[in-house]
Amino acid sequence: MDVRVLTVRLFDAHCHLQDAALAPRLDRLLAAARADGVTGWSCCGVREDDWDAVLDIARRHEGVVPSFGLHPAYLRDRRAGWQDRLAGRLTGHPAAGVGEVGLDRAKEGLLPLEDQEAVLREQVALARDLGRPVTIHGVRAWSRVIEILRPFGPHRAGIVCHAFGGPADLVGPLAALNARFSFGGTVTRTHARRIHDAARAVPLDRLLVETDAPDLAPIGEHGLERGPDGRPVNEPRTLRVVVATLAAVRQEAPEVTAEATAENARALFAKAFSS
Repeated sequence: MDVRVLTVRLFDAHCHLQDAALAPRLDRLLAAARADGVTGWSCCGVREDDWDAVLDIARRHEGVVPSFGLHPAYLRDRRAGWQDRLAGRLTGHPAAGVGEVGLDRAKEGLLPLEDQEAVLREQVALARDLGRPVTIHGVRAWSRVIEILRPFGPHRAGIVCHAFGGPADLVGPLAALNARFSFGGTVTRTHARRIHDAARAVPLDRLLVETDAPDLAPIGEHGLERGPDGRPVNEPRTLRVVVATLAAVRQEAPEVTAEATAENARALFAKAFSS
């Protein structure tokens, strides 16, 4: 696998730089990522309590685009009036996206799917009304995500299908709704056949890469620290590993994958780079 430093500017289409696992080392971690050619990040909030941290990071670090949303894992923590507060946050920051939002059928202890769906609809409607890109989490639920999105029609500002793990036959229906498909550390798993098939099915102009840092570390030894659970804490610099692996899966030159994914991400988050 070719993991040499690429000359193309890379863009991490989904990460959580505000996470406590990264916060004490964030300046150093972003500097290391920049040294490896990463110059853009979409930093997604997952609950109201981390929106301020996301915004602060975006203000302090060039190239970080903030997004605000309620993740399905944190919906039990939402407070009355969250819709107005999310709308106010987005209105006050015209370059911000909506996310991370979505559905999760895998994690235990979450709200019933119908409750997750109601919150997802509200956030998608807000993103549509304000013309913002929306980043969607769809664990074991991409078919249902399509059913929820379809009545809204194509999302003009664009959709990020975060850590896409759906089957290849869903690429077309999601693309028709103006979706892009982001691949992260899971693409480095040798036996991830469905993810590899989907990655090959995505048109180059709809392809994105991500780290999901501090989660979804790529397979292999990359000098990552270990968290309290013994798992590696993913870092922004591992994006080059994702790019190289994705290129190999798609049988493309790494430079082609790197350049296309960076251009696609910067077009999607264009407001952040034109302000």
